[in-house]
Amino acid sequence: MTDIATAHEREHGVPPDVVVSAPGVVTLMGADTEFSDGMALGMGTERRMQVAVSTRVDNSLRFYSVSRNERKKTTIAGLRFRREDRWANHLKGVLIELARVGCPLKGTSITVDGNVPRGIGLGYSTAVGLATAVAVQKLREFDLSVLQLVRAARNAEVEFLGNPNGLLDFFISYYAEPGSAVYIDARTLEFTRIPLRLNGARFRVTDLQIPVFPEDIEVVDRAQEMSDCVKALGNGKAGCALRDFSVDDLNEAMGSYAESVRRHCLHIVAEIERVRETAHALKLQDPARLGRLMLRSHGSLRDLYEASYPELDWLVKRSGETEGVFGAKMLGNPQSFSSLVLLDEGAETAYTQRLEEYERIFGLTPDTFSCTPSQGVLIH
Repeated sequence: MTDIATAHEREHGVPPDVVVSAPGVVTLMGADTEFSDGMALGMGTERRMQVAVSTRVDNSLRFYSVSRNERKKTTIAGLRFRREDRWANHLKGVLIELARVGCPLKGTSITVDGNVPRGIGLGYSTAVGLATAVAVQKLREFDLSVLQLVRAARNAEVEFLGNPNGLLDFFISYYAEPGSAVYIDARTLEFTRIPLRLNGARFRVTDLQIPVFPEDIEVVDRAQEMSDCVKALGNGKAGCALRDFSVDDLNEAMGSYAESVRRHCLHIVAEIERVRETAHALKLQDPARLGRLMLRSHGSLRDLYEASYPELDWLVKRSGETEGVFGAKMLGNPQSFSSLVLLDEGAETAYTQRLEEYERIFGLTPDTFSCTPSQGVLIH
């Protein structure tokens, strides 16, 4: 990454008053359980997004992307979503959400840069939004809690950009530490850190480079499905979530809802239990057990949640058959098209050969890189 302080001063004529960075996020288990009051287990990555900010004497809002070498601008009075502003809408949405919680807007110059890939489930928008919220909060000395900052960044995604997103990835990005995973409960927002010591095993992320067009993506309101299922299971009992029910409860209620909904809910109930089992595997420092859980999770995503793709299924299956590879699974949401693999230090060559085979079969050149648990939000 470019020295963002230098880039900011070159672009805006003054050095930044505050520089903040936030890591991308890898969700090891539980990515789809939040709206059922479930749990998630994830880690910050060494790939980060940086945001530099400085005050202005006018009411302008100036945005500069170093990697794109693009500039966008508006005024406080004219702050609104504009499709042509693309990446700058992430920053504008956070400013609007901060204003909604009582933080008055003032003229600000903002520079953004980083190396979190977009669209592969590594939390690009999470890192950008969170770094922006913290940077502006520090710049203006707003008295905000971590929860308020996280909600501002999350609401910018949901309300301003229209992207469904929960809170848990933002908390994982904020609280991440080197060498640890963050285990967080969506119901209570309580979290703990679990050391990631896996006896030489390591994670790799692989972007499968699957070309997808917007019209190819089927948008399914899974959160609404979960809500309808809970109503059927709990007879309208207030405060219930899918985490409060078992697989047996779902099977006993067959006929109360569509079979596809039952399968989706079965995945969520089983995934919540896998989060607990994964936390236990980490405490035991057992990469083989963790790998088996990853493979089970992917099988459930494929067969019950109907959220996978043939190319991804092929790579996960072949990875699991490779000597020295403990497990693999889909990474991120159903539109991310990437995989997470856990492999032994000596299995890199064998895994690379699988990727070469993938390229020959599908005509796609995957991009793969290591993933190490890293520090959460940093004020530089």
